[in-house]
Amino acid sequence: MPQGVNGKAYGGGDFGQLLAGFRSGRGFSQDELADRSGMSVRGIRGLERGQVGQPRWASVSLLADALGLSEAERAVFRAAAAGLRGGADGPARVPVALSQLPPDIDDFTGRQGPLEVLRAQLACHRREPAGVVAGVVGKAGVGKTALAVHVAHLVRPDFPDGQLYVNLRGAEAQALAPAEVLGRFLRALGVAGGCLPEDVESRVGLYRSLLADRRVLVVLDNAAGEAQVRPLLPAGAGNAVLVTSRARLAGLTPAQVIDLGVLPARQAVELLGKIAGNGRVAAEPEAAAHIAALCGYLPLALRIVGARLAAKPHWQIQRLAARLGAHHRRLDELTVGDLEVRAGFALSYRGVGEVERRAFRLLGLLEVPDFAPWMLSALLDVPAGEAEEIAERLADAQLLDVLGEDAAGQIRYRCHDLLRLFAREQLAAEETPTARRAALERTLQIYFTTAHAAVGKLRLRPPELPAGVPSAIPRDPAGRLAGSYKWLAAEHTGLAVSLDQVWREGLGRLGQELTQLLADFFEVHACWDEWERTHRVALRAARLAGDRHAEASLLRGVGDLRRCQGRLPEAAAHFTQSNVIFRELHDIAGEADSMTGLARTYRRQGRLAEAAACFERALELCRRLADADREAKAMLFFAKVRRQQGQPADALALLRRCREIFRQVDSGGYVAYADLMIGILCRELGEHERAADHLQQALEFAQTLGDPRWEAYAFLNLGLTAQARGSQDEARHQLGQSQAMFEQAGDRRGVSRVRLVLAGIGENAAPPCQGRAPACPR
Repeated sequence: MPQGVNGKAYGGGDFGQLLAGFRSGRGFSQDELADRSGMSVRGIRGLERGQVGQPRWASVSLLADALGLSEAERAVFRAAAAGLRGGADGPARVPVALSQLPPDIDDFTGRQGPLEVLRAQLACHRREPAGVVAGVVGKAGVGKTALAVHVAHLVRPDFPDGQLYVNLRGAEAQALAPAEVLGRFLRALGVAGGCLPEDVESRVGLYRSLLADRRVLVVLDNAAGEAQVRPLLPAGAGNAVLVTSRARLAGLTPAQVIDLGVLPARQAVELLGKIAGNGRVAAEPEAAAHIAALCGYLPLALRIVGARLAAKPHWQIQRLAARLGAHHRRLDELTVGDLEVRAGFALSYRGVGEVERRAFRLLGLLEVPDFAPWMLSALLDVPAGEAEEIAERLADAQLLDVLGEDAAGQIRYRCHDLLRLFAREQLAAEETPTARRAALERTLQIYFTTAHAAVGKLRLRPPELPAGVPSAIPRDPAGRLAGSYKWLAAEHTGLAVSLDQVWREGLGRLGQELTQLLADFFEVHACWDEWERTHRVALRAARLAGDRHAEASLLRGVGDLRRCQGRLPEAAAHFTQSNVIFRELHDIAGEADSMTGLARTYRRQGRLAEAAACFERALELCRRLADADREAKAMLFFAKVRRQQGQPADALALLRRCREIFRQVDSGGYVAYADLMIGILCRELGEHERAADHLQQALEFAQTLGDPRWEAYAFLNLGLTAQARGSQDEARHQLGQSQAMFEQAGDRRGVSRVRLVLAGIGENAAPPCQGRAPACPR
């Protein structure tokens, strides 16, 4: 007597299960089937329970007609009945312990979050009338199969009727057809080869009928997309499906899909240790961490290097790290046995259209860490909308990662480090040097021109743009600074990297002026690393080229950086060198700017008399130039010296004059800066209402700009003003807002400063910085 599902003994249980599956699949109750067939409900119940040893052929025919079975389904139905009668065709049995899962992975590492999500999703299979579909998507080598197989083994007890598994080979040129997979599954479920339906629809019907009242987990690994998966979805509440794919599977509603990323750095090193040996990794932790980073934390790459190390016990880990460090041969190193990172990438690459392939390989030209669609538009020389669609298709194919929207409202994409190397291989093989050069120059020209315009809005005197060069800054209907500022906030790291690149590529003419202009933004946004990087490279290039003017300008920029870093003696030295060169070149504007920088440095050093003398000289030079904009900037900072010298009336006069000039030239940033300074000075003079008015205007600008540091300083000084006029509750509120903004900006010094003031209010004491409140973020 064969064993039925769940170990329950049935005398001829296979036919009964098949009958129940066909009936359930068509939505009939036992009563309805009895009415349709002319048989008794008791007889049908006995057949389904396996209580009838030899069903009559007439009954089999009546039931087949009532169920509306296709010819193929009738063949299976008759074969099952023949099996019960001891016929020659043999039974259609469902094995009790059907399990096609690959072996679990002993060194499975991390993935706790995705693992728990998948387990919870699959646990819902009993409650969902249509079963459960869960998915894992991700790039080649990210560990989708490892996660799916590991989860499937964990949930095996929940699916006692078996687990089906198939590698659908979706990324390959010859992906498995649903008909072939259904044939495999049906044979595994006990259907004799001669009884398999020929057409796909009949195979689907039979497959779903066989699984209708069972609890089976179906693992569909490496799916090409929804069309390949849909025919393989069983019916019935007891079943669940787990799909892995490089495609997004958006059409598999109501599927729950996990987008699997690379491993965190710590877990990547842990995985390397499990494969290569924990002792070896512990002995060379820095080299192991370096290897994990060079692998881009991609599990397949880590498995390959781990296996290579395990096969070479005499190698130091640092030896392999050095081999991987050579960009041009890294993908060659990432191969062992039948595992190869490049092969997985090649399948994804060949799986997209020619337009997408060209876009992907051209992205290999760039060194930016991430990018917005306009950059792909420049590379391909196509409209922005078309470029975004191409980027989305590359993301769907797991050749790009989607990072989400940036501060400027642009969707940003990133290419994994190893995929970038693969893109460069394809670039060298499929694009001519002329085409590569033209695409790179075109893209960087648009990039730098856009940045030039954006920085210009932060400066007193916006520079002229070259005619006919498009801009990538999103349109700002209000015509305000915020759009440019947010664009620069999103792009500043990429700009710094690209400015490095232009010098190496011999395109320094594109970035020389921008390097100097970006200092204004780097100062506002506290981008010390990018500031250092761009100016160091450009200064070296200027000296090699013997360009004295560029050298003087860049020395002034480095001086500003050192001043912002608090390295004041170095700052003074750089400004002095810059000033000497500008005087030699008879460049009055440059001399004025370097003198202003030196004056600001002296003020920070407490050398107020020397600072005042430098400002006087700078103002004299500006007047000789008849340059009101440059003069206004010098006056703004000169006011700080007069304030510290105890001359508030002179300071206030300077601030009001420069604010008016800034307003006339529509320099919103400097107007707000002047408002902030005027507000502070008015508070110190006891003019609290006037102070609050100017500070509120500065705050409104900061909120438009979206810069938390500006907002923090405005709220801080509004709080101090409220405290000075005795409004303690208002002061606490404003200071609380200031603290939140400083925390958002990551400014620990600002947070400490606010806490000191709040502590003073709590003790009904004067704030520690009364009379000398922090002025502004610049």
